[in-house]
Amino acid sequence: AQVEFLRRREGLGGPEAPAWEPSPAVMDLMRAGKQTDAVREVMRETGASLKDAKAIVDRLRAGRP
Repeated sequence: AQVEFLRRREGLGGPEAPAWEPSPAVMDLMRAGKQTDAVREVMRETGASLKDAKAIVDRLRAGRP
């Protein structure tokens, strides 16, 4: 999962790379207002850095994929 995430982040994914969708666990944490835990879960699921995982959660909070 980490390699796929990094390939997409760097624009190397191509059409064959599936888009990462937030898991129900991430969405549940966000609905509960637990942004820090959501960031940790994104990091665990994707292997993203703290900075990248926070950016993902911020985009999800703003309603952007």
